[in-house]
Amino acid sequence: MPHSLSVIATSSVSLFMAITAIVVIIMDSTIHFSSSYSLYLIKSKLRWWCSNGRC
Repeated sequence: MPHSLSVIATSSVSLFMAITAIVVIIMDSTIHFSSSYSLYLIKSKLRWWCSNGRC
C-alpha cells in the first residue's frame, strides 16, 4: 500500500511539473506576442501621425 502511494505521489508531482512548464511556455509566448503586437501598434500610430504632418 505505501509503495503504490509513493508511485501516485511521484507521478502526480511530475504531472504537476509538466503542467507548470506548459503554462509557463504558453504565458511566455503570449507575453512576447502581446509586447511585439503593442510595439507594432505604436509604430503604426507614429507612422500615421507623421503622415498627417505632426512630426
